[in-house]
Amino acid sequence: MTVTVDQFLNAALDRETDAQTATRACRTYFDLVRDHAFFQRTLIQRERARGDMAAEDEAWLKARAALAQVEVNLREIEQAYGLPPSV
Repeated sequence: MTVTVDQFLNAALDRETDAQTATRACRTYFDLVRDHAFFQRTLIQRERARGDMAAEDEAWLKARAALAQVEVNLREIEQAYGLPPSV
């Protein structure tokens, strides 16, 4: 579940985060949410195009690694601000 900007900033205020840090983290969070959707679509497209051979496709492997890193970064921000998991 993705949170709204207001929910994110309220969570930051609850943790007495300064405005600049909260704004930067909020921007990063929503960039990661967008990136997550992009990499998921990329993986699905590569799987459809390559079928059973997708796991051997270098682009698929890179997209999968990038998706995993995005998920880690999302979880870190969600935990830091007490947000519900988005993935």
